Formats: sequence, C-alpha cells, structure tokens
Amino acid sequence: MKYTVVWDSSAIDELTTMWAEAPSFVRGQITRAVDDIEAALQRRPETVGESRQDNLRLVIALPIAIVYEFFPDDRRVRVLAIQFVE
Repeated sequence: MKYTVVWDSSAIDELTTMWAEAPSFVRGQITRAVDDIEAALQRRPETVGESRQDNLRLVIALPIAIVYEFFPDDRRVRVLAIQFVE
C-alpha cells in the first residue's frame, strides 16, 4: 500500500522559487529529482535518505535536498523543506 506525499506550503514556495530562478537545464534536473524522490517516498519512506530524529529524514538527490517526516500509521509523508545543493 502506497504512502501519500503532501508538501507543506513553505516547501512548495521554496521549490517554486528555486525552479523559477534556475537555468533551464537545471530545471529539468530539479523536476526529475523531485519525481524520483516522491516515487521512493510513496513506496518506503522509512528507507529513503538518512535518519535524523524520530521519523524525520533527509534525502539528497542532486541538485536538491529534501527534509521530510513520515507517519506509518497514517501511511503519509510530509515534505517540510527543500533546498538547492551545489
């Protein structure tokens, strides 16, 4: 059974700004990285990236890094932040 991935509005704002300010070739990289991360989070968020504390995790897929938390009982993932990684 899949997890539902939801984004905090602040993370959506960060992604929108990052994408709009990036050169066109980087925009494609950002889009692919987000798609790949979301697909992995839908399947097994407890194994994606690195553990931080409790159910908080960090995943890096160049050129971005995402911080998220997951809720196994609700089968839900919440993306908290995204940033550009050089």
